Amino acid sequence: MPNEILNSFTGKKITESELCEILPELANGRTLVAYFTDRADCVSAIRPEETEKLLELRAFNETSEFYACRSLTDAPFVCRFIDDGGMPMDDETHMLETHYLDIDTDRTYNPHRKENSGMYEYQTMMGGVYHLPAANADRVQLCNYITYDNAESIAQVCDYRFVKFLAEGEQTQ
Repeated sequence: MPNEILNSFTGKKITESELCEILPELANGRTLVAYFTDRADCVSAIRPEETEKLLELRAFNETSEFYACRSLTDAPFVCRFIDDGGMPMDDETHMLETHYLDIDTDRTYNPHRKENSGMYEYQTMMGGVYHLPAANADRVQLCNYITYDNAESIAQVCDYRFVKFLAEGEQTQ
């Protein structure tokens, strides 16, 4: 789906059925992180029947992210799209940040792709299981968007987006 079309959703409210219509295109070339009422996971696709439990969706690649969220399952999704293609990632309005993932390195995870999903299975320190699109992932890179209040001399993070999952030893930008 072209970025211009995704950008047209910014600030708009869409229904579950409207989101279902664009889900296949969102998954094309992007990683999906979905927060449901009963779980959070990185997924390769979302089935239409799963959208009734979906609260938040982030569909991202290294330069852009489509974000849809709602606070109640019967509410519409509010959307936004950010595209940083060609922009410097570390300047006065952007700040890259890397977070370590909750992975129990003493327990073995499934290093083989799960059937038809393209995801790798990881186990948390407390025994929970989640999936990521990268083998040996240990970190997630985020881009924070910063605004300044010159009158108060205060900077704040006004938004963020996922950039990518990093494999163990992979260098950040």
